[in-house]
Amino acid sequence: MSTTLKHMASLVCTNITSGTRARFTTADLRSSLVVLSAPPGNTGNILVGDSNVSTTRQMVCLAPGDSFVLDLSEQKKQFALNEFYADAATTNDDATLTYFEQ
Repeated sequence: MSTTLKHMASLVCTNITSGTRARFTTADLRSSLVVLSAPPGNTGNILVGDSNVSTTRQMVCLAPGDSFVLDLSEQKKQFALNEFYADAATTNDDATLTYFEQ
């Protein structure tokens, strides 16, 4: 079964302070397909996870230029985007969460 995606949007955490969690959004947005990425211009890793994300607790660690795909479309479930947080190993690095609406 194929899924038609109607819209793509991005949420960006900019100039993250190292050791301080940044929330991608407080809005009640949901998506079954999410792409997490760290721009190639970053100088350190980006840690992504829930509200407890840290250097010792993260869902994914992204090096500069890396991306990671989370896909629940076949399970017909969705991620709550307001539950995603980022932390940076280096202050002033950025993180992007791209999501797709169906």
